[in-house]
Amino acid sequence: MNKEAYCEQSKKQRKQSILEQRQLVEKKLHRSHSDNFTSLSRDDIPRKELIRSATIGCRKVINTNNVKSIEGEMSNEEFRRTVEAFIARQQRFLRAEELFSAVVST
Repeated sequence: MNKEAYCEQSKKQRKQSILEQRQLVEKKLHRSHSDNFTSLSRDDIPRKELIRSATIGCRKVINTNNVKSIEGEMSNEEFRRTVEAFIARQQRFLRAEELFSAVVST
C-alpha cells in the first residue's frame, strides 16, 4: 500500500471514529415533570396550557404603592453615610476573606 493511500485511509478511519464518539456522547433530552400539559376547558373550548409547580401559589403579593422608601425618609447626607458604611463593611469583609484564603492555602 502506498503512503498516500494509507494516509487517506487513516483520515477516513479517524473521521469515522470521531463521528462514532460524537454519537455516543449525544444526550437525549426528555421533558421534565413540570412541562406536562393539562387539558383545561374554558368556554367549552379544550385548550392545552403548561402548568406551574405548586410553589406559584405561595408567593406573597406586596403593594408597593403604600410602602414608603427608606431613602425618601433620610436626608441626602444620611443616605450617603449609610451607603459609605455599607461599602466599608463589604471591603473589610472581602479583605478578611482574602487573608483567610491566603492563610488556608499556605
